[in-house]
Amino acid sequence: AVILSPGYGETKREYIALAYAMATNGCHVFRYDHSNHVGESEGDLSQTTLSGMKDDLTAVLTHVERMCPASPVAAVATDLSARAALKASAHDPRIKLLIILAGVVDVQATLIEVHQEDYIATFAEGTRRGVCNILGLNIDADRWLADVSKQGYADLRTTLRDIAQIRASVVWFVAEHDAWVRESSVKEVQTALDSKLAGA
Repeated sequence: AVILSPGYGETKREYIALAYAMATNGCHVFRYDHSNHVGESEGDLSQTTLSGMKDDLTAVLTHVERMCPASPVAAVATDLSARAALKASAHDPRIKLLIILAGVVDVQATLIEVHQEDYIATFAEGTRRGVCNILGLNIDADRWLADVSKQGYADLRTTLRDIAQIRASVVWFVAEHDAWVRESSVKEVQTALDSKLAGA
């Protein structure tokens, strides 16, 4: 059974071709839209958080477990949804295979690269932004940054901490010249995965 977790600012529609390819090769495929996000999900886009994305993946896992009780589960996640999937996998052994497509491993560095400002550090210092653009979506930045900071998504250190808890095998695809991800950080994550890394 394969769960396709859409990336930040993406919907399940972007994954139709991948879903068909997997289905024709014998997989039970499940697509969904994150709540409080774009697509057919319920909720207010401004309220999106990475913890919400993680909780959505966990809820879909429970559904898949009911629908395909005998099938091992793989999750495919992209960019920021990959960071949420890493957190989910650290706490949920039902994910047996995690496939990461150009995953963000250091949210703080990604924000600096895209917005040319350290949003996490300035949030910790008391700067409040209200509803504004974060990585292409107009969201409640303060809620999003508070979640990232308090729930352990902020930086490479928290990613490495989650990776230490993962039991799933991991396949990691890296994009060349990815504006959102530093290659050196991905290499550090891949080193930390060690024997869990099934491919790259």
